[in-house]
Order: sequence, then C-alpha cells, then structure tokens
Amino acid sequence: MAEHHEATMQLFSTIFRFRKLGIPTALCQTLSPGEMSMMIVLNAYNGKLKKEVLPVCELSTRLHTTQPAATQLVNRLEAKGLVSRKSDEADRRTVLVSVTPQGYKLFKKEYETTLAAVDEIINRMGAEHAETLLELLDEFADITADVLAEHKVK
Repeated sequence: MAEHHEATMQLFSTIFRFRKLGIPTALCQTLSPGEMSMMIVLNAYNGKLKKEVLPVCELSTRLHTTQPAATQLVNRLEAKGLVSRKSDEADRRTVLVSVTPQGYKLFKKEYETTLAAVDEIINRMGAEHAETLLELLDEFADITADVLAEHKVK
C-alpha cells in the first residue's frame, strides 16, 4: 500500500482540477488548448515573440506529443489559415510549419490575454510563493520523469 495515500489522492485531485481548468490556455476564445500550445511553440522563444519555422518532428518534441498528433494540429491550424507548411528544400521529406500573418495576429491577441491573466494569478499568489511553486513543480516533474523511466526499464 502506498505510504502517502492521502497526499497521492490530493495530488491526483489537484492535477485533475488543473487539467479541467486548461491552464494556461483556458482563456483562449478561438483556439483549442492543443492549438494554442502549438502556436506558443511557433511564436514564443525565450519570452519574446519571435516567429519560428519548425519541422513537424520538432513541434511534436516540444509539445511532448506524437508526430501524428502534431500533424493533426497542423492540419487544423492550416485549415483555419493560421499556419502554412512547405517542404524543406534541403530534405523534401521534412515538412516545415510557420505562422501566417493572420495566425500571428490572432495568437498575439490570445497570448496577451493569457499573460495578463497569469500575471494576475501571480500577483494574487505573491511573487515569492509563485517562485517556490515553480521550483517545486520543476522538481516534481524531474522526479516523476526519473521514476517513470526507472519503471519502464524493469
């Protein structure tokens, strides 16, 4: 039996609440959480808005998803006119994805709304608590990845 049953149940409950809230993409009016996540990857780099042209395989890596799932997201965003794709001239098997001007405009609006909400959350929480939470979440993610990797080996 788990040594920390009560904490485990509280952790599951909190994770489910966060998933249901859809943080940080819940405020998006026109994009699904997956679409917004892809737009963030394509547009945001080191905290500065910068359009990137990325191959689908890199998108899937950054989104921690499969390549077919990333391709489906690209298909949906392309159908909405928010991204475009082209073959890499150096390797025709590679598909490069970039944001269209319409996509950048929509993303920028959605992203600024999301940032304002996250700023409000951090202000209410307090910068020190928010920093501690982020450190703990990073540590939790690292330990979780290690434990999952260890269990897959066995």
